[in-house]
Amino acid sequence: IGVEAIDKKFHFMSDDEVKFKAMLNYNLQQELKSIIKNLNGTIQLKDKRFIYKMRSEWFNQKKWDELDRVLKFMMIIARETKI
Repeated sequence: IGVEAIDKKFHFMSDDEVKFKAMLNYNLQQELKSIIKNLNGTIQLKDKRFIYKMRSEWFNQKKWDELDRVLKFMMIIARETKI
């Protein structure tokens, strides 16, 4: 997407690259950068539903807090893109 911190960490796939780049505006890019260390899986949008698949065998409070930050990010995407 042209933002080094994000491009190094994430692999984005979209059927419509132009639309995707427009969707991932500055505010969403900042939110994404703020949760980079909390992500431990993949975020997918399929049939207008978000899916977060994470790699973890156990949960402690830290893992729940990380999951909470990721879910909040997904809610921001849904609100800003009107999904």
